[in-house]
Amino acid sequence: MPIKAYYNAPVFAFLGDNDERILGALTTEHHHAIEQEQRWAWLQQLSILKASLTSQRDGRIFLEFYIPRMGKRADAVLIAHNIVFVIEFKTGASGHALSAFDQVEDYALDLKNFHEGSHTAPIVPVLVSTNAESQPIPEVTFAVDLVASPVGTNKADLGTLIDAICAAQAFPDLDIDEWMTKGYKPTPTIVQAAEILYRTHSVIDISRSDAGAKNLQETSLSVSSVIDRARQKRTKAICFVTGVPGSGKTLAGLNIATRRSSSTSTSTPFFCLAMVHLLMSFGRPLHAIKPHEKAFQKRRPSARSEVLSRISITFEMTTSAITLSPLRK
Repeated sequence: MPIKAYYNAPVFAFLGDNDERILGALTTEHHHAIEQEQRWAWLQQLSILKASLTSQRDGRIFLEFYIPRMGKRADAVLIAHNIVFVIEFKTGASGHALSAFDQVEDYALDLKNFHEGSHTAPIVPVLVSTNAESQPIPEVTFAVDLVASPVGTNKADLGTLIDAICAAQAFPDLDIDEWMTKGYKPTPTIVQAAEILYRTHSVIDISRSDAGAKNLQETSLSVSSVIDRARQKRTKAICFVTGVPGSGKTLAGLNIATRRSSSTSTSTPFFCLAMVHLLMSFGRPLHAIKPHEKAFQKRRPSARSEVLSRISITFEMTTSAITLSPLRK
């Protein structure tokens, strides 16, 4: 999907645009009742941005920029001097909250990782706490992926900060028009993926895999037969579905989980969901996951570490191995 915002325009046009007209565009796109607090916040942001961007007339400004994967919107995105600035306002705030820094950094990382046009672009997350005290302009440091550490400023110093960052380092040309046309390709969660895949399609219809429909159906039937035997004999079972990346492991798991989700037994959906989680483990063999458990727990101490801890528990169980092969072309 292409990028989307409530409002976007070249900076020179934005500077000359009427605030009430911009507010009308924001309100029209919002599709919900606008509270007085939101209207006031938008007007404050427009005033601050117009005062801050007089030196960046060749850039482009986006207001209420969609972050699809997160289901949220960044207050503003500015492209100036081949740099993408993700700007989040905290109107009335007198300090920079850690949660606010995390929020704007998450937006920047999401753009970097999931927007095709931003993969190679430098991105600077900026937090504007409007009533914060002025501080010396911080030195901006970029990580290897060209996402800078988030920087904080106030309404009076935003323009000075942007100008300093633009002047500090030269970056390769970024074609703004091309950047706008590039797709946003977020990776859905396991639940979102299942909902999207099976809302209007069956596994036979899904073509974004090198595995053929026959291959996927045979795998689904094989795993289903193991589930049925385990239920009949009241035993536990784990199926190890292996295959190269693109062979259809995840599609097979989603197919099995959704097809059997209507079962009256609560064990079957749990079994299938656990299997799908394992299939989503970065496409690595099961034996290669365990050594990295501590690293994963530091970075994401939630779903993935839970799965890793589950598979370390020893059961008396039946095991089955099923291998998916990619469709030969």
